[in-house]
Amino acid sequence: FSYYHLRPNFTVKLIKTPDFFTWGLPSRLAYYLNSLAFYWRVRTLNLPPTAIIISRNPELLWFYGGRGYRSFYDAHKWPNRVSMLLKWFLSTTTGVIANSVGTAAEAKKYQLNNILTVPNGVDLADFVNRESEVMAIKKKFNLTGKIVVAYAGHFYKWKGVDTLIKALALLPSE
Repeated sequence: FSYYHLRPNFTVKLIKTPDFFTWGLPSRLAYYLNSLAFYWRVRTLNLPPTAIIISRNPELLWFYGGRGYRSFYDAHKWPNRVSMLLKWFLSTTTGVIANSVGTAAEAKKYQLNNILTVPNGVDLADFVNRESEVMAIKKKFNLTGKIVVAYAGHFYKWKGVDTLIKALALLPSE
C-alpha cells in the first residue's frame, strides 16, 4: 500500500498452490497445471457477497461472475482476432479495466459494456531529486561521464527492447 500510495481499504490474501514449473515439466504444461491448481484452490475460498474480483484470468471471472460477484477483467492485451471462447468467459463480468485506449477499443469489439480506461503510468515525483543516487551508481560501476540507458521489465518482443538494442548499435562508438 505504501509503495503505490494507496489507502489500505482492502486485504491481500496469499493463495498457496503447487508450482509445477519447479517440477521440470514443459513450460506450457506447467502453466496449465499451475492455472488448474489455482482455480481449484480459489473455488474453496469463502468470499463475502460484497467481494469484488479483478483478474486477468477470464475463466476465474466467468466462475465468480456466474455466481453473482462483481467481477472485472484487467485487460492488458487482447488476442488479434475475436475469440468466441474469451467472449463467453467474459459474458458474466461486470466490466473491463483497460490499460489503454487501444485495449478499450478492442474490448468494445466483444460488445462489452462498462469499460474503464486506466492507462499504465508512472508517478514522475518518484524520480525527482534522485541525482545523488544516480551518481553513486555511476561511480560504483565506473560509468561517470558516460551516457547510461536502463530498462526494467520483461524482454517480450512487443516491448521493443530489441529495437533499443539495434538503435544503440547505430550510435557513434564514443
